Amino acid sequence: MSTTGTSCRRRGTSTIMGTLIFVGIIFSAFIPMMLVMRQADTLHEMRKYEIGLLDEEHKTENIYVYAHPPPDHESHLTVKVCNRGDRTVRIVRLWISERTKIDYDPIELDCVVDSMSEVTLGTYDVSPLEGEAYYIKVTTERGNVFASDSSPLIFKGGSWQVDLLLINIIISSSQGVLTVECVKTWGDGGHVYPSPVDVQKGASGSAFYSFDISDYNNPEEYETYHVSIWKGSTPIHDEYVTMKWPEGSAVEWVFA
Repeated sequence: MSTTGTSCRRRGTSTIMGTLIFVGIIFSAFIPMMLVMRQADTLHEMRKYEIGLLDEEHKTENIYVYAHPPPDHESHLTVKVCNRGDRTVRIVRLWISERTKIDYDPIELDCVVDSMSEVTLGTYDVSPLEGEAYYIKVTTERGNVFASDSSPLIFKGGSWQVDLLLINIIISSSQGVLTVECVKTWGDGGHVYPSPVDVQKGASGSAFYSFDISDYNNPEEYETYHVSIWKGSTPIHDEYVTMKWPEGSAVEWVFA
């Protein structure tokens, strides 16, 4: 038997065995590692997508908070939330804080507000201090914080007071130069200064204008105002708004 032939066969067998061992190492270590890395990349992309969705939901929350004293309860405040957004909102905290108090505890809540609906969070005994200003805000489950449109509320002379009474107007249904009028419906029926005003509305987003009616409103009576919006000679919106402060919010809204 040839020694040379035997040595060649042994070397050939060793080469094959080495190749098989190398392939085994690849299948047992490298390929699983690649699969794990690919799975990690997939999970990372899924997480980025989920965070993107949460960011979009965070930005689309659109709620308004109103605080006002209820009838016959001078030390209390009623807090309402109106959801003008497309998504359901969950209110998880309510904050009623004094201007001079830095550390204060929130009121924990679990209140769901459906789209285009309004809920009353409750009536709360504030036990207010004379001359103190109080700020009201809520926190949603998505982390947004919304302050009351009527904040701050000042307790003075045994009753709640606000600096301004406002009619806020948001226009999203049309675009171009729009004329906004706010007219009293009692007495001489004159315009609320500086009505009529021209408001520029772009192709996207909304236009905003606010009328200060503090000097026109009688706190002893409900006063009604006629708000109309025109584009040239074409009427865009027509609405009557009643200010009910102090038995309602100090801010009334018109959505056109």
